[in-house]
Amino acid sequence: MSPHPLELPIVEVTVFEDRAHIVREGPIHFEGGQSRYALASITPVLADRSLQGSLHAEVEARLGAVRIARRLETSSDDEARIRLEDALEELDADLAERGHTLSLIRAEQVALIEIDRLLVQELSEDAAADRWDVEPARRSLEAIGERLVSSARARAALELELEARGADRAHLERRLVACKRARSERRASLELLLEAEAAGEGRLRVEYVVPGACWRPQHRARWMAGRLEWSTYACVWQSTLEDWRDVRLRLSTERPSLGASPPELESDVLRARPKREIVRVAARDQTIHTTGLGAGKRVSELPGIDDGGEVLTLEPSEGRASIPADGRPFRVPILEMQIEARLERILRAELAPLVLLRSEQVNEGARPILAGPVELLGESGPMGRTSVLFIAPGEHFELGWGPDSALRVHRQQERLDEERTALSSWTRVPHRVRLRLSNLGMIPRKIRVEERIPVSEIEEVEVHLDAKLTRPGYEPDGDGILRWVLELGPRDHQELRLAYELRRKGNVQGL
Repeated sequence: MSPHPLELPIVEVTVFEDRAHIVREGPIHFEGGQSRYALASITPVLADRSLQGSLHAEVEARLGAVRIARRLETSSDDEARIRLEDALEELDADLAERGHTLSLIRAEQVALIEIDRLLVQELSEDAAADRWDVEPARRSLEAIGERLVSSARARAALELELEARGADRAHLERRLVACKRARSERRASLELLLEAEAAGEGRLRVEYVVPGACWRPQHRARWMAGRLEWSTYACVWQSTLEDWRDVRLRLSTERPSLGASPPELESDVLRARPKREIVRVAARDQTIHTTGLGAGKRVSELPGIDDGGEVLTLEPSEGRASIPADGRPFRVPILEMQIEARLERILRAELAPLVLLRSEQVNEGARPILAGPVELLGESGPMGRTSVLFIAPGEHFELGWGPDSALRVHRQQERLDEERTALSSWTRVPHRVRLRLSNLGMIPRKIRVEERIPVSEIEEVEVHLDAKLTRPGYEPDGDGILRWVLELGPRDHQELRLAYELRRKGNVQGL
């Protein structure tokens, strides 16, 4: 009994980080008794264990076995192969003839060179014997030279033709090899067994999971006079061998195959050791951990989708989408909102001698902003790219918009000689920092400057800020960060000074 053909279009797709869940659904008309149906076109890469079907009908009917049948189809074009073989044979004959002609030209050149050498030798002997006739010798040498020139030209032209013919032959060989190689294509069909008490109609639903599909969030931020137009897109790739045409698309952060096991506990052994008289210390950069403002560790590549530990399911703004199975990225809009933002200029010259534009805003949406790249657009066009981490609803976050080209910065740091008095066990090391800022533009600019001084974690090392030599107006915090707010007028320049002392006891080594 041959199976009845079945049409089940793809109506819904849920894309995960590295796979997709496909739903096919459509009407079906069945006869009483047992019937077989086959869906001729389905992707052969689906996961067999994920394949399942369901039937909803007005009469009593039951869906039996649902399985996938895979087959390997091979085909080759004999006519094209014969044409390529004939063309290759003709080209080989032409190459052989031209190669023979080139051999004759080379032999002629060798003979002419030898004749020219013998003629010159004979002329030398005749001149020594005083029986030298100039005119016949000149005519012979000129004739040999002209023949050598024409032979060299013919040889060069023939070698170029042979090189081009050789490239044509290599191309024909590659085409012939590709034509001789049997073309294999894996195909699959879906077979269903249905049992019903009487004829009727119903609705059939088939679900399965396929690899070769993924999505990642992308963002776009446009600065518009104090407001930020924020757009979030889902960049979807799929090469599942099935085109998704006008489907209901869902984008999920769920990880269906992600398993977890409890960590193993290990013994933590404590050992006592005598206290050293010499304290060895080292200076290091410590990351200041905070909450909000996109706090977290930035990585060069985003391995997955950070959803903050809560599974999210997003849908496109249009609700439906069409994505071909060509493996190319396809952007689907999923969020658009306008955010109040505050723009400021900030300088951290120790890290980079540039005054950077930074905007601070709040995620005013009901959903979090997922980690991903951000395309920055200004009022006049593109301004660059940056990235954000996971941003919860109501959380403050920052965006860097690049340097202000009208501002110039020069930073100079100096460590002075160590000082130690005879009656003190402390050694002092003065440090000086000078910052010069210039505004080359015709618009006044307000800049927030941040500098830092070391923070000691032990009693044997102290850091003291020299308030007399430091420019006033700073605001210090517990992490050693000092902040100034400077206002530079048009064509204006200012200087900022910072001075501090690092004091250590005599038993401290390493600084």
